[in-house]
Amino acid sequence: MGGCCSSGNQAEKTNVSPNEENNTQRQESESVEQMSADQQFIETLKDIPLLSSISEADQRKLAKQLVERNYAAGENLMVQGDLGTEFFIIAKGKCKVIVKNDSGEEVEIAQLSDGDYCGEQALLKDARRGATVRAISDNTR
Repeated sequence: MGGCCSSGNQAEKTNVSPNEENNTQRQESESVEQMSADQQFIETLKDIPLLSSISEADQRKLAKQLVERNYAAGENLMVQGDLGTEFFIIAKGKCKVIVKNDSGEEVEIAQLSDGDYCGEQALLKDARRGATVRAISDNTR
């Protein structure tokens, strides 16, 4: 009997239909992608000063809670004056940070890109958003 792991016991044969095999491969692929995404989120969390000091176990828990969203160019992630209920990490794409001046005109004060984050101040201080963050590239997430 060949093979490196034979036990001498009779093996049970399982028939797998092509559809079942494809589903199994797809599930394994999605699982690997999710683990990779979680690991990427964990690495990003480590780079955020506010979150870098929490334990790796807590970072893993937090990474599993993150939800990826896609924004088209021109869409707002958050709006100045709104109550802050979310924290944003820019995984991919570009955004501009805008504040309204005394005349009510929008003024761009910064740009955010891959790995940058925003929205933490409103969460920490139970305050309103200090700026609007708007996607400037399609498929910003």
